[in-house]
Amino acid sequence: MMLQVLVFAGFLATGLSQVHNVDDHCQHDCSRYRDNEVCASDHKTYRNTCEFSIAACYYHETHRGHLVIVRRSACPAGYTAPPPVDHCNDLCNEDIQHVCGSDNVVYDNKCKFQRAQCEAAKMNQTLFIVAMGDVCPQRRSPDCTQYNLDTSDLALETGSTFTPKCSTRREYVCATDGRTYANECYLCSYMDTHKVKLDIVSDDVCLH
Repeated sequence: MMLQVLVFAGFLATGLSQVHNVDDHCQHDCSRYRDNEVCASDHKTYRNTCEFSIAACYYHETHRGHLVIVRRSACPAGYTAPPPVDHCNDLCNEDIQHVCGSDNVVYDNKCKFQRAQCEAAKMNQTLFIVAMGDVCPQRRSPDCTQYNLDTSDLALETGSTFTPKCSTRREYVCATDGRTYANECYLCSYMDTHKVKLDIVSDDVCLH
């Protein structure tokens, strides 16, 4: 009996050690990216877009805001970011270059989308581009049940579940919070940790 308890304890410890940290989805392997410096809105220069994407992910975690690339080169000495542009009163032409917004609305062109984005920001709502074109991807709820391991049959007193470490495979999904997750598992883990409900708006990176 004692041996069985020790074996189970070892199994459970191994499993729980693989519970993934919510910040894991921010990490990428940037070793294959060549140096191609970009300047971001936090006044910092990043070696390439990969390292910028990591910083942008953590920035969203801590500030609930977005970093953007402002220059495709290093930030100049003494650089300060330009003030944000207010697009609420932009005069838009009638050119048709459809974009799909995260509100599931197709806008005639980016100018009209930016007006709507500006108005949404006034109400503390995040609006971003999901896809280019006149059709919005089908929004869906992530299937998080497939990432839970049921341990109730292992003689736990109350029964419990734990989430195994997510695969490192990059199968990007864009969620309704405007963030790109490495795959659906990372999104599910984020939702579970932060106790939020998010949908997947596209099976690709978010466009900002």
